Amino acid sequence: MLRTSVVPTIVRGGFRENVIPAEAEATLDVRALPDENMDELMATLRNLINMQTQVTRTARPPSDRS
Repeated sequence: MLRTSVVPTIVRGGFRENVIPAEAEATLDVRALPDENMDELMATLRNLINMQTQVTRTARPPSDRS
């Protein structure tokens, strides 16, 4: 892995065709490098897409593969 990645995995919004939804919701899968400052990353994301966030952090143990 060469860089931190952010991928929308679930997107919800709208209920009819041809109607712009008032709000939408997305679940983002963030794969961060070990030395990534997560608070700084979240601040950057908030500024870029003007979002209200609910953050669930799930940490995985480092891989023992070499």
